[in-house]
Amino acid sequence: MLVVAFILGYILRYLIGSRKASKMQELESDNRHLAGRVKELERSVSEEKRSAIRLTEELDDCREKSASTEQLAELEHSLADLRQQNSQLQSELSLCLASKKEPETMEPEVSDEINPLMGIAEPQSSMTVEAPPVPDNLKIVEGIGPKIERMLNSEGIYTFAQLASSDRERLRNIMAAEGPKFLAVHDPTTWPKQAKLAAEESWEDLEAYKGRLKGGREVN
Repeated sequence: MLVVAFILGYILRYLIGSRKASKMQELESDNRHLAGRVKELERSVSEEKRSAIRLTEELDDCREKSASTEQLAELEHSLADLRQQNSQLQSELSLCLASKKEPETMEPEVSDEINPLMGIAEPQSSMTVEAPPVPDNLKIVEGIGPKIERMLNSEGIYTFAQLASSDRERLRNIMAAEGPKFLAVHDPTTWPKQAKLAAEESWEDLEAYKGRLKGGREVN
């Protein structure tokens, strides 16, 4: 009986051990499979993140291009209106100059009437009032909006030529008047160069140069 019990115990231990070994192999195989699946999922997640970043950048670019297209159409319309106004003003100025004779040398005219109180003749003074320049649409310059255009006008900068000849340090000081954060956002470094091209009516060169800018800043 003892021998039989020993044999039965040995057989049971063998069967139990075999089942444990088989179960361990199955678990190890499942673990390897799960580990491979986790790596695949991690790669997929990483690719999805890169795709999401790329799509976000493309969406931002599309929004900027759309805004630039709308702004360009608005600026072209404003430019056409300003050119028409400029033409009308030049016609009026030509008529005014044609109807007025101005001597080459202007001398004060002395009145024939004597001031009884002073006992001397009173000279008649003449004043020449210089007309302000016809303002250009400074918003054509990338980086300049309506608010900055008003700020530049308040400093006596109305035309592309005036902006082109403005010192960059002076422009920075005008921006800094609104605070350091305003200056950090609005960099006037490229404005004189853009204004020079606009003053020369080199519109194709201006658009090509603006294509290399982002928010009015040169992109390396």
